This record gives sequence, structure tokens and C-alpha cells, in this order.
Amino acid sequence: VVVRVKLGEHPLLLGAEIDCCDQLSGKWIELKTSACLEHERQKVSFEKYKLLKFWIQSFLVGVPLIKCGFRKEEVLNKVSTFETLRIPSMIRSKGYWNGNVCLNFAHRLLSKVRENVKTVNKKYRISYEGSSEVRIFEMLSG
Repeated sequence: VVVRVKLGEHPLLLGAEIDCCDQLSGKWIELKTSACLEHERQKVSFEKYKLLKFWIQSFLVGVPLIKCGFRKEEVLNKVSTFETLRIPSMIRSKGYWNGNVCLNFAHRLLSKVRENVKTVNKKYRISYEGSSEVRIFEMLSG
């Protein structure tokens, strides 16, 4: 599916592969898998990294539900359903990441690209290292 979205004043055209649709509600559903979360370290890693990826991917294209199958040794042990819009509030108190900070960073990045990239059909390199500024370099041909 291709969707038009806006991030601030930046119009975006995004493509997404929709995994399935609930027959009763018609809502799109994203399907994911993860290893079973048997230790606290695994749970923290899942919440810090995987849920962030799951959330942003689904949020940007308007997928309201994520079903994650937890597996151990290739056997499905559990399925959990996450409401995309509720994921940031689930994580907020833990301080791992903040959805608004992520979206604001993406907005600033798009603004920087819009300010600095004036010519189409040229290659550019964008770099960002930790807390430094985003830098954009025009790649030389040849």
C-alpha cells in the first residue's frame, strides 16, 4: 500500500507491505516475531529497540495493531497484541525512548535535507553521529 502523510510541513509518500487485515474491523495488522523474553535483559532490549522499530513503522503508515509472536526454538509460545498508538505511553515511564523526540528528529532531518539539497539527480551523503548535527555532503561524480 502507498500512503501520503505529512510530518510537519513535509509531505511524504510512503510504501508499506500490509501483512493482514482483521476481517471484522477492517483494521490493518502488522505481524512480527521475536524470541521469547525469558530474562529481564531480553525484555529491556525488546522494549528499547524492537518496539521502537515496530512502532515507527506502523505509526507512519497508519497500521493500528501489531501482533507479535514470541518463539523459542522455532516454536510459537505466545502472541501479544500491541496498539500502535499506545506503545509510546507504555515505554515513556521507562525512559528508553520518546515517540515525540523521534518524530521531531525526523522533522528536523527532513528540514535540513530540504534546506541543503537543491539539485535533483545528484547523490548526497547524510551523516549523524550521536548528539552532533546532521551533516549533508554532495557526492562527487567520477
